[in-house]
Order: sequence, then C-alpha cells, then structure tokens
Amino acid sequence: MSITIHASLAATRSAGTSDGTTAPPDGMSDGPNIADRPRHSSLGMRAVMGREDGPSEALRRRVRIIALVTIIAMGLSACQHDPTPGAPDHPDVARADLNALLQETTSMVDESLIRVSSGDVLTVRVTGQPGRPQPMLHLLGPNGAQVAAAGNEEGTVAAVVEHRTATAGAYRVIVRPSNAAAGQNDVVTLAVTTPAGPQVRTLTIGGWRPRVLTSVQAGEHLVSTKMPESSSAAHILYVLSADGRTVLRRASGNGFSGGADLYLTAGLTGLTAVLATSGVSESASLARNDLSLSSYDSDGDGLGFKLEAAAGTCSSRQAIVRGVDCRQIPDLRDTDGDGIGDGLELLGSRTLSLPRWGANPRHKDLFVEVDFMRRTPAENAAATRLHMAPDVARRFAAHYGDRATVDAELKARHATTLANPDGLPGIAAHLDIGVTPQRRGDATVFGDWGGYSAVNAVRVGDKYQGQQAGQAWKTQMRAERRGIFRYALGYSGGGGQTGPGFTASYNFDSAFVATHETGHSLGLGHGGVYGLEPDVNCKPNYPSIMNYAFDSGTGFADGRIDEGPLLNNLSLRESGVAAGATPEFFDRMTTVFGYFVDRQHGDVDWNRDGEIAPPGTTVSAYANLALRGAGCEYTRWNRTRISEAHSTQAPALIRHADRWYTFLVAGAQVRYSTSTSSWLCPEPVPTGCQDGKWGTSQAANLPARGVTVDAVEAGTAARPVLLVVAGDNNRNMWQRRSATEGGRERWTPWTRLAGQVAVGSGPSLVRMADGAVRLFAVAPDGRYLMWRGSSAGIAGLAAPIATSDGRTLSRPAGSQFRPAAIVAKLAGRTGLYALFAGADDRADLWTLNIGTRRWQKTTLLDTRPGPITSAPAMAWVPPGRTGTQGTLHIAYIARPSKVVRMMTSHIQVTSTGKTQHVGHDVYFDNVWRSASGIDLLYEPGVTINVTAALSYANNAEIWFHPKADGINNNNYTNYDDWAVLKNEVCRGVVSPGGLVVNPIRC
Repeated sequence: MSITIHASLAATRSAGTSDGTTAPPDGMSDGPNIADRPRHSSLGMRAVMGREDGPSEALRRRVRIIALVTIIAMGLSACQHDPTPGAPDHPDVARADLNALLQETTSMVDESLIRVSSGDVLTVRVTGQPGRPQPMLHLLGPNGAQVAAAGNEEGTVAAVVEHRTATAGAYRVIVRPSNAAAGQNDVVTLAVTTPAGPQVRTLTIGGWRPRVLTSVQAGEHLVSTKMPESSSAAHILYVLSADGRTVLRRASGNGFSGGADLYLTAGLTGLTAVLATSGVSESASLARNDLSLSSYDSDGDGLGFKLEAAAGTCSSRQAIVRGVDCRQIPDLRDTDGDGIGDGLELLGSRTLSLPRWGANPRHKDLFVEVDFMRRTPAENAAATRLHMAPDVARRFAAHYGDRATVDAELKARHATTLANPDGLPGIAAHLDIGVTPQRRGDATVFGDWGGYSAVNAVRVGDKYQGQQAGQAWKTQMRAERRGIFRYALGYSGGGGQTGPGFTASYNFDSAFVATHETGHSLGLGHGGVYGLEPDVNCKPNYPSIMNYAFDSGTGFADGRIDEGPLLNNLSLRESGVAAGATPEFFDRMTTVFGYFVDRQHGDVDWNRDGEIAPPGTTVSAYANLALRGAGCEYTRWNRTRISEAHSTQAPALIRHADRWYTFLVAGAQVRYSTSTSSWLCPEPVPTGCQDGKWGTSQAANLPARGVTVDAVEAGTAARPVLLVVAGDNNRNMWQRRSATEGGRERWTPWTRLAGQVAVGSGPSLVRMADGAVRLFAVAPDGRYLMWRGSSAGIAGLAAPIATSDGRTLSRPAGSQFRPAAIVAKLAGRTGLYALFAGADDRADLWTLNIGTRRWQKTTLLDTRPGPITSAPAMAWVPPGRTGTQGTLHIAYIARPSKVVRMMTSHIQVTSTGKTQHVGHDVYFDNVWRSASGIDLLYEPGVTINVTAALSYANNAEIWFHPKADGINNNNYTNYDDWAVLKNEVCRGVVSPGGLVVNPIRC
C-alpha cells in the first residue's frame, strides 16, 4: 500500500499525546478505560511491587517477574530466542535501522487507561499462551513516564506488575508482544485489579517490529502516515530503551489524519522506535523528516532532503532521483508535475488524508470533488442528494489509469509520455463522491472524504437552473482543498459542457461522459488539444474517449501514425491509404464507421460507393462520419446567420440568377434574404465565411397569414424562373414568381391555388429534369396530394397519391409530417422519389412509375425515419468526386425532440455482391442540435458542397450551413492525449481563481 506526505509539516503536534504529555483530555482518550469494561473470570497471579519513578529509575531497577509456566512452555519459549550476531541479547531488539522512510506494518498492541487515586495498589497481569513468546507489559504514570514493566522472561507465559500509586490520575497499561513472532498474533488475557475490584478481558497482540534510531539529530520528526484501507485506529509511536524494556517517549494520533508525530533529540540515537496500533495491525508509512534542520528543506515542500532522497523526490536541482531530471522540472516542490506538492502527497495535512486516499509524489494524481447539482426548486425543497455511483467512479479511474491499454510496450510508451517518475502509466484518479468504499481497492478511487455537498438550483429570470460549477466551487469547496482538488458538479442524465480549467459539470451517471468532460477541463478537445480549429470530431484516425465516435471501451489516444493516416475530406486517397495501419484501425473502420476496407492492400472506401478509387486519384467524402455516438459536428463549420429575422418554421433554400435565396415565415409573414457570395469557404472556422454575407430580409407581402413556404427554380437554363409557394392559416396555398433580369427581380402578384390543404402540411416543391415542377401537400382529410406545374406556375387541381396496388396514400391522424421529393438515380433508376409517412408516422421512400403514373414503395431505406415534424429535406449529388453512383442526402427533424438527423445513400459491399441503400441515420450536427425546420440544396457547378438552412429551435434564428455534407478542406490526424494531460493535470488545479498563495509552478 502506498503512503503520502504534506507540505508545512514542520512540528505540528497538537491532538493526541506525545513526548511526556499527561493523559489525554476528555474526548481524546487513546484507549478504553478498563474500569468501564465487562468483568471476566480472574486469573491467579503473583505480584511484584513497583515505585512511581521516572524512566531513569525504571532503568536502574529491574522488576522481578514471577510466572507460572510448565516445563514444556519453558522449552518452547527458549526456542523462540535467536538473536542476530552483534545484537544485544534481547528478543525484541530491532533487526533493522530506521533511516528516512519505511513502508511498515504496524505492531498490534493494546492500550487502556486505569483511573486510580493516590496510594491505591494497582495490580496488572497479562497471561500469554503456552508455547508462545511471553507478552510484555508497560505501565505509564499520569505524566506519561513509565513506572513499571514486566515480561520478556524466558520460560514464562505471564507478566505481573504490582504498583502503589503516588499520584492520582489515569495510568496507561500497554500490552505488547515481545518480538515479531514470525507474524503470528497471540491471544492473551489481561487482568487489572484496583480497589474498585478486578477487571479481566481477552485481547490480541502481535508483530512487534522495533527499528533502531541511528544518527539522530535534534529537530527531526518521526512521522507516521495512515495508508489506504487502514482503520480508524490512531497510530502510536514508541521510543524504547536499547533493551526494549522502558518506554521513553510516546505519541499517539497527534500527526496528520490519525498518524503520529514524535519530536526527536540527539540523545535517542541507538534506541528503538516502534509504530503500533491498538487492536489492529495495518500498513502504514513511517518516516524521519529532517525538514526542521537548518537548510534541510530548501525547496519548501515540507520534506527534509534526507527524507526526499528516501522518497525519490527532488530536493534541489542537483538531486539525483530515479525517473526524473530534477534540473528540468518546473517546480522542485512537485516532483511528479501534477500540481500537488510532494509534502502533501507523502504525508497529507491536518485535514486532508491524501496518502490514505492514494496520493503518490512519484505518480501523477487527479483529485476531484464531485458534488451534486440540483436543477429544480423541487430538488431544493426535497433536499435531494444524489451521488456518482461507485462503478462509475471505478470506470472513471480506469480510463485515467490507462487500463484500456493492454499492450505492455504501449503502456510503457504512455508512461514515458506522462513522465511519471515511478515509470508507471496513467494518472491516478481519486474522487470524493460522498460514498464510502465498498470493496478492496476502492479506498484510493473514491470515498466520503468530507467534501461532498448538494448545491441548490438558482433562479435565473423566471426559471430555475443548476448553478454553474465555475461559481459553485467558491462557496462549496473548502479553502484547504484549493490547489489540490478539482471541482465537478454532477447530475443525473444528459451530457455535459466543460472547457479547460478547474471545474467541470456533467452527467455523473455515465463514466464515459464524466471522463470525457473532465478531459475537456484538462485541455483536450474532440480532436486533440482543446482550441484546435477546426476541432474535428469523430476522426477515424484518433481513437480516443474524447472522440464522439467511440464509447467507454476506448481510452486516450497516443498519436501513433499507424492508428490511421492523415486525412482531408476534400481530397481522400482510397487505394493503399492505410497500408501499414494496425488491425485495430481496420476494425474501427468497419464496426464504427461502416466502411468497406481491403486490409491486405490498405484500401478504404471513404465515399461509400462500393469502389476503391484508383491509385493517384482522390475522392471527397465525410470521412469522419461515424455511424454511432453523439454526432460528428463537421457540418457546422463556417455556419453563418442568414438574417435578423426569426422563424419557427422550416426555411426554403434556393439559388436563382446567381443569387442564394432563403425564404422563411416570420410573424405570419413571408420574408426572404439573398446573398451573392460564392460560399466556397476555403478555410474551416466555427462561424462565418471568407466573403460570405447575407443581406437584410425583405417582406414578400403575402396577402394572408403565412404558415409555411417553399421555393424552387423552374424553367430552363436560358429562362429560369423562381417559383415561391406559401401556405396560410386558412388551408390555402399561394404562389408568386420572379424572372430576374439584369439583376432585378420581377415579381408577379400572389395568386391562390385551387383546392385546400391541411394547415402546415405543404408546400413541398421539386424541380423535374425538364424544368417542370411538382408540388406536394396534404389534403384536409389526410390524403397526400400532388400538383403539376411549370415555369408559368402551378395550375389545375391536385391529384391524390395512388399506389401501384390501387390504394390512396394518407398521412396518419395527428402527424406533423410534410411530404418531400427529389429527382435522383437510385439502384440504377432515375426518377422522382418522395418520402411519405406511413400509418405508424415513419417515413417510407416511394418512387413514381412514369408509365403507370402510380407510386411504388422502395426497399432502399435501411431504417424508416420518424416520427418527423415538418418536411424532410432532400438533396441529390450526381456521380462525381463524392461517388460513382451519386449520393442522396436526407435531413429531417425528429419528433418530439426536434433534434436534426440525416441519412445518405451508400453501397453495401458483401461477399455476395453490392447493393445500394439509403440509411446511416445519424445526427446532422450533434445530439443537442435541435431545429424547427431544415432545407438542403446542392447546386452543381456553383459549390462542391451540399448546403443547408436551419431554423434553430432554441432561439428561432436562421442559420446557413455551407458545408452541410461534412466535406471540409482541412488536414487532420491522430493526436497524443497523454502529452496534453501530462501538463494540464497541473495547470488547472494549482491556483483556482488565483486564491492560492505561492502556487506550484507547472
């Protein structure tokens, strides 16, 4: 088990007893009062009288011991005595020197206090077991000085002290083993007789482990530290005479967190020291700290240089320490570079048991206080207290501990990157979640360490919300934790939102989310170091838990090139692109991304057309589109707000006469904005585009209260016409046209179409190959309708959508679906394709049979999207760089979440052949991007990208996405997370809010 240390350890000896102090005050008793214990049968004994003299008198006078033993017991006792050459002839003399630092197992002793009056006769007898070493008995007076001792006599099993008290008070009875006894414990019987009567009890002792004090200098401290999984029993430190019969000094529980701290003087050289606990034996750390000696703590970490040498930490630039170059580290107080001082990690502090919680000055540690974020007034009123679950904490620690890496060579590489002086991989995570450890090993991972709290929701305007972690820590985290613990606010369900720094907030039901969001606080983005522009998410060549493409089975990335080649979605090699990549890379390509690969030749079909582009050629594709996860976010780059107008309906995006148009319904009026920019956006940036600009919106002057709108360019290339159709709140649809000439729009008046439709069910317009137009909507009775039109507009009555088996298609009751259509070539057939919601409100893809004029349902959809609100958007990209078969893009708004999703066509390659499908139903941006409506547009010869217009659900703003297909011109590759964590584990914690005086330098 490991041990820890704390800065400013100097001579802090308050609580507990030490070095000749009197008995502990009320409430601080070091042991049970024998007078308060239950009676047991008394033992026959013979007594020896003692006097209440100081330690020197006790050394001058040997107390005679008379014991009742058998001849067999005498023989067994004699066999136990085998002193080492040169050692004094006493079985309990130490066999090892106590130098600077020991990982120790405490000796198990028993201490009890007996309160008597002056002049009382106190008789104490301890009886051991036949054949076992005799126990040793010490009696200390009220001033802490030994007044009598007995035991350690060969051939006896009982030790007896009889003492007449000179002063009233509490006398301390110490029962201990006489030697280590090969690690075996002994059950002995203690009998104490006072004028109040006899008291008898059975107790267990074992493992006496004295250490010789060598070269002691005045001012040194003998310090013990509690270790992980240790008990609540306070440590006891004894200094004994060379023969082990006299307790010269004693300290108990006066150190940090139940440890002991004993001030040493030069006269103690050659004597022995023992670290003990009453009633239990456990792992501990025992150190001689020389920090109080002149110039022995030049780096100011609370450790003397001899102790630092033993602990393997840096005390000066000249120090030689295994695993670290002391000349290079930023701060000598922090050898392992985790932002926590060596003294704190080795010994802890008065209030922080860092060693007991697993801290190590030679291995990077990550301490986090995880509080609960209340988010509603009901949670405030109910005083709700939720906690991170133990299993979540364990998996969190496993991620940062690099448990996902199983290859020994890779683990060693990660350890080298992290620069842990102990040479081991990973960062040790320790979480204060307010839950006690449940099983072995938990004590260093999580616990109830006194920090956890539930933080009330706060009122913001007319709503309640959870406090921001960046504010809550200032009142919720105790001052002594600053510079040691990070701070997190957890809640149940959802995701998280965290940037680099000291705090984080996240769904603490999920180890993946907690690890991921903490990674952001430690300086990692979704594609590597936080702040990369663009921060490419879902990179196939970045296998990291920070990457949305991967789940909690993935650890942190290490930047190896064999984990995937450099990629650029605009220009992707397919032939041999991944030659030499690891088998794991190809596994990810098939399982996470769904790509067809040739492992032997290193080929990857990035554009999913079922073909490997020839050597020397490239394709364009959304290569970082994962088929699972929270969304890949590569469709958002260069997004630009279209206008100042707001809308809760789907916009309509069209290009006409060298202009981009966006139509929308705002305040029951149809409005539109235009742009003459190219929107090529050569450099991916979060928002905006080089030379990209939209004009102020204009009113289209619809003579009714508008609800929906769509637009299409009809006619021929020589004489194009912009056709706009709007639906109102009285079941009517209206149309208007513009034939732009010389850059001037020439609008016709609005005219009403024949027939009526369900409010909000249309229009949906599509241009046919010959320049004609089709209009789709839903009748008031639910039937799907289609109108025919041309550059002259929509004319005549609508016809119901009839199927090949003679049925009429209808929208289910309560549906919010609007039909959508596109001309495309799918499965080798060019034609009109449309999405209609079936009886379960999920969409099916239908195609129109030109010969019969009836609709047939296709089997192209991998999954049936829905329920859908508003109209799906469709765009067709003809064969070319994005695929030899062309690509159909579908985007839709899921109901009721309003999250934007998208689907694309692709070729599935199997051992039996190739088939075309429409699927890969994933998030358009991410799981949190919601919208009221969306439209897609691909304009051949104008831009290489599919573009999109969205009305955001959270604020009704209209935004243009010029890279809606994820094809951005940007190089991206693998990244070494461990290199970032190496530095950032320190930077964020050392001085939150600038409140730590003289913080660690990172």
